[in-house]
Amino acid sequence: MPPADLAVQILARVPLPVWVLDVDGVVAFANDAAASVLGYRDPGVLRGLQGHETVHHHRPDGSDYPVEQCPLLRPASTGEAAAADDEWFIRRDGSLLPITWSAAPIELPNGRGTVLSFQDRTARLPRPVDGVGRDGLLAAATDHVARHAADPALTPQRLAREHHVSLRLLQSAFAASGTSPARCIREQRLLLARRLLLEGAPVGVAATRSGFTDVGTFTRAFRRWSGGTPSAVAGGAADAGLPPAVDRP
Repeated sequence: MPPADLAVQILARVPLPVWVLDVDGVVAFANDAAASVLGYRDPGVLRGLQGHETVHHHRPDGSDYPVEQCPLLRPASTGEAAAADDEWFIRRDGSLLPITWSAAPIELPNGRGTVLSFQDRTARLPRPVDGVGRDGLLAAATDHVARHAADPALTPQRLAREHHVSLRLLQSAFAASGTSPARCIREQRLLLARRLLLEGAPVGVAATRSGFTDVGTFTRAFRRWSGGTPSAVAGGAADAGLPPAVDRP
């Protein structure tokens, strides 16, 4: 067997997830371990796909992850190796995979690409206090936000500190339910503000008492969330029911 063929077979079977991206970021090779950890039975399914758009297109908080900001692809342009342990891949079923990774440039027939190895670092993530798990963390954090939304100093960073976890772990707990700490805080403040408006509070008072520090910011957020203006609610133009905030951006 030619040495090149033997090397490919060894790489395909090595237990460490490895794949190669070409100059355009397309998966040129993926071994069995890489396919398995990402939820694919056949590594051949990954070949020919845009790597970033397939497994790295969103951050744990649900925000877009532009390909030009992806550090895993930089070795192809810089010619220098890189490594870190602060990224997340998205499995085939949509679940998040925290990874530690290392990447190096590699010369391919069509130009310089990237060879990437990565590992699941779930076991290394900080655990919620008392071992309550992510569901428990999400419930506790959501309850905390509901009780303290009026505090303008409440931020995702502070929420993480209050529960003795990293911001990334807190974000991943919320991301699993399709939201984020920042969105949860904003929606709870808007719910509180709407209640105050329905009770007759002026717009400025409702804004400050619900944790907003700027009336203009509050008005814009309220309009996006509810489809109407705070002044319309204060004037009695809206019904008393709450809008479906969970479906709003």
